Amino acid sequence: MFSAGLAAQQTGSSSNTQPEEPKTGASQTGEPQAGAKQNGAAATNSQQVLPPGEPQSCSTQGQSQNPETFTNAPAQKAPSTRASTHMFGILPAYNVVNSMDAAPLTGREKLHLSLETIADPFSFASAAVKAGIYQNADVPAGYGGGALGYTKRFGAAFIDGTTTKLLSGYAFPVLLRQDPRYFRKGHGGFVRRLGYAVSRAFITRHDGGTPDLNWSRFLGVTGSAMITNTYYPSRGRGVEVTMGNIGYAMANDAVTNILREFWPEVQRGLRRHHSLPN
Repeated sequence: MFSAGLAAQQTGSSSNTQPEEPKTGASQTGEPQAGAKQNGAAATNSQQVLPPGEPQSCSTQGQSQNPETFTNAPAQKAPSTRASTHMFGILPAYNVVNSMDAAPLTGREKLHLSLETIADPFSFASAAVKAGIYQNADVPAGYGGGALGYTKRFGAAFIDGTTTKLLSGYAFPVLLRQDPRYFRKGHGGFVRRLGYAVSRAFITRHDGGTPDLNWSRFLGVTGSAMITNTYYPSRGRGVEVTMGNIGYAMANDAVTNILREFWPEVQRGLRRHHSLPN
């Protein structure tokens, strides 16, 4: 009886207890809790819109900066000092630079520059034209005429150009630490720039940045002219022919340097001419 009465007492007390209201994020009327309101206000204040004309901040209040936004940004490429690779669309200009402050070339870069010039289509075209001129004049006489004679002259002309470019553009510049490129002056009067262009056939720049006699070009042209004596016919050899080839190469350098110096002005003039209405 005692246990039955105790159970009835517990049952009665539990039935008289009021149930607790569930704790939800919103009241029964659908209004959000005060904490949610505060969080929303904080989020609104952390993303304030600045007035027009003022830059937006990279980060907002209460938010951490993302380092990838800055570290993974693409680096700006330094402007190139190299000029356009061709003049008049055909003449190679790989070794022409527009800045007097260009960094010196490494040995590998000098070799690449020489090979780039040798592989240019103009090297083959100029050898073909030279072979045609020599074929018409029967020079050297030992090559004969016809297709066989022209083929021999073309091969000799191409080898001449190749050995000259390798010796004067790579071998001697590496040994003597000289820069084989042409540094365009680009400013000053016409006469001063003309004199500068012609003088660059005899004066070059040391890798240290100081002017130097262009021994690389002179020795390269001389060495190439002497090598021709090993494969030219007997009537195309000798001191006279060798000195003639050296003189022709140096004169050709002076004329080419003039084109290198004034080519930008010529190019702009041609563009203005084509842009004018007919």
